[in-house]
Amino acid sequence: MKATESVFSETRDAVLQLFREFRNQLGRIEVTTKPDSTFLTQADLEIERRVIDILHAREPKCPIISEESTSPSSLVGDDGVFWIVDPIDGTREFINAEGTEFCSVLVRFEGFSPVAALLIAPELGIDHTPIICMAFLDRDLLIVNDKSLQPLQRDYGIPHFVSATRSTDVPERAFESALNARGIKLKTRTTSQSIDQLRLIVDLSLLADTDWPRFDLFIREQQKLWDGAVGFTLAALADYSLTDSLGRPLLPLEPELVRNAVPTTPSVVIGPRNCANWYLKLTQAS
Repeated sequence: MKATESVFSETRDAVLQLFREFRNQLGRIEVTTKPDSTFLTQADLEIERRVIDILHAREPKCPIISEESTSPSSLVGDDGVFWIVDPIDGTREFINAEGTEFCSVLVRFEGFSPVAALLIAPELGIDHTPIICMAFLDRDLLIVNDKSLQPLQRDYGIPHFVSATRSTDVPERAFESALNARGIKLKTRTTSQSIDQLRLIVDLSLLADTDWPRFDLFIREQQKLWDGAVGFTLAALADYSLTDSLGRPLLPLEPELVRNAVPTTPSVVIGPRNCANWYLKLTQAS
């Protein structure tokens, strides 16, 4: 895993430099809209290219599944070894000069399960400083801004604040009404799904400029793999529940799902086991 840690360090330095350069020229960056109504910029493409170059230099034959490229995910072998790259998760926030909820993601999978993850949020911290998260499952290690941290643990059964984001054109879903009726707060506007997953596992209150409440659950329908890979890794590290909406475990990933052109899980529920079980019982009973 030392090789992966070295890859993460090189990627962190390169990506932070690119973010600084592109954020200084926001007004001159061309922004286009993709078929799924999300944004694409030159920064997405350049960061993706740089990260893929780093991976190819270290491990030329390892498959890379990346959001913006036509990566041959169909070439993922039976060993389930591959990289996930999301150059900018939260591009809408990135192109907003006041936005901070955007990040780059790099995750290593082996045996169709995540083994290590890197999240680079260049302006999420106090005074727009970076928050860097690295997770290594083989060492049961979570590092945030060079400090080893323990994942958040909870012993209550009913969640208080839930990340349940959806696209702007998606109407309110049945489970939202059920949670609202019980006084549970919901975040439904999508910023960065990866950062929402980080807030589920890590207390960012001492590192971030915003007084964010911590999430107790992360719920998402049609979860693209590059948007969920960090959450999958952190859930495994924290021994949180990671299932679909029917309570079926998601790891290891099905090889057929990974090899799809756009690897997508129909639904994801992540959280402490008691909170997740409470939610699953509520929705399956209704």
